[in-house]
Amino acid sequence: MSEDEPLLALGYLRGDLSGEAQQWDAKRLRALATRYGYRMDLIVTHTASTPNRTAELLDLVRRMDVAAVFLPALEHLPVSTVRALLGEVDGVTTLYPQQTFQRHATAADVECPPRRPF
Repeated sequence: MSEDEPLLALGYLRGDLSGEAQQWDAKRLRALATRYGYRMDLIVTHTASTPNRTAELLDLVRRMDVAAVFLPALEHLPVSTVRALLGEVDGVTTLYPQQTFQRHATAADVECPPRRPF
């Protein structure tokens, strides 16, 4: 990757949580990543029944050399997975509410807020 190329970001969402808003969430993840200066080539979609989803996501992040992960909301991943991601990427950013957790955030920094109201 050259210095002029944007860093790679990965989108992640749980289809069972996004429901009918899944396409809208995916579009917003791409737009936010672009606004933050990243290139998002892939949005991974899992459901609650997807086996080994945490291990698969962490493996993908490592293999793709991802710099950031974008989620619709923290509820899309277990807090323990978000914390593990922060050991691998520069930041994890959510849409609802819009916030970024930086690499090596403390456990108290990453808390799952109440579900979004819509």
